Amino acid sequence: MSTFSELLRTEASQLPLRQLRNNECRSPQGKRCELCSASRLDYETECTVKANALRQYWKSEKLPGVPAPLVPSPSGRYYRTVSKRKIFVSKGRFTLGLLGLDETRSNTFGVEIGECVIEPKAHASVYTAVSAYIAKSEHSDIAELLTYVIVKGSQKEYTVIFNTASYSPGERQLFTSFSKYLTKHVPSVVSVFVFVDAERSKYYLSGNAQAQKKRQLVLHKLFGNAELFHAVGPKKFLYSPLSFSQTNHSILEQFTAKAGEMLQLGKKDHLYDLYCGYGLFSLCLADKVASVTGVEQSRDSITDAAANAKRQRAAQTRFIASDITDEALPRFMKHHGEGLKVLLDPPRGGTKPGVIEALAEYRPERVVHIFCNIELAGAELKRWDEAGYAVADAVPFDMFPGTDDVELMVSLVQK
Repeated sequence: MSTFSELLRTEASQLPLRQLRNNECRSPQGKRCELCSASRLDYETECTVKANALRQYWKSEKLPGVPAPLVPSPSGRYYRTVSKRKIFVSKGRFTLGLLGLDETRSNTFGVEIGECVIEPKAHASVYTAVSAYIAKSEHSDIAELLTYVIVKGSQKEYTVIFNTASYSPGERQLFTSFSKYLTKHVPSVVSVFVFVDAERSKYYLSGNAQAQKKRQLVLHKLFGNAELFHAVGPKKFLYSPLSFSQTNHSILEQFTAKAGEMLQLGKKDHLYDLYCGYGLFSLCLADKVASVTGVEQSRDSITDAAANAKRQRAAQTRFIASDITDEALPRFMKHHGEGLKVLLDPPRGGTKPGVIEALAEYRPERVVHIFCNIELAGAELKRWDEAGYAVADAVPFDMFPGTDDVELMVSLVQK
């Protein structure tokens, strides 16, 4: 049985390649990037291909009901508010590259790209400036320390995070000089941070298990604003560089509004927003209900959520730092049955064993379950079915244009 990604790639491979402009989606040697479909298809064609693949996948997985039409992203290209490049060394030369995988999917290699069309053009300016800096022999010390360079922010202001193996007082001077060079060459960079990962973890902004256990500081500000900013309609959010943030801000107003619509919220309802992050859904929907309880494992995110609620004067909200397991639910779930609404937006790996079943025992009137990994929908919706809940609606969103992913929002009701 084919995955959604496999169906999508098969469908896309049968279409002619689009004409590339200038240095977009190309290596310095002119080779076309093959890491995502944005180099192959224009956005309108991509939406058609995704919709076709979704219908095939839904049928092959025997998922319940019929999904609504794919909601396209308002920004189909240049949309990503989070991007990264890894540092690679080849023949003594330091380069920045996207992560490519070999045919065995076990080894990574660097893919140098001039302009990635799913990232804002300012991101390319950042990476061009960084590449020029680390290519100089006098900056090899700092190049050897770096693992990743990350760009986060809005469409106007950018935060750069240097993911480094160490950060001694002497190395701080190196990074301070680096920061001054970068902000001079890219004025839209409003803050620069260093994230210390002595373990050189496989994933960016990861590692430091021992340091975090000892409550040692792993994020250091070099310059600028301490928090990132973005707005969803009239709601304004500030959040830590380490808080999880959606990569496509252009679609968030539609996304949060649809969640409220599918939950059928009312003034007497009590909403539980599980995996709440810095309070995106909680605060966008707080005005519609009697109370909101947001729960998230990351303490940084919960601190951001509480601060955002205070700024927005959302007194009917509370935020709790907790892992979301079947054993933990009784500690924060205070309502049952009538008026209880639940929204869960778990990470890519899905919910932990027992969470869906335990939530169903509270008999919420309505649940919205969001899948950022559509491949998990079949297994997790089956668990809801066995727990006594049926699919009422399913709406796919093109949250990640150019990639093999579609975000799926599903509402569930008691049978």
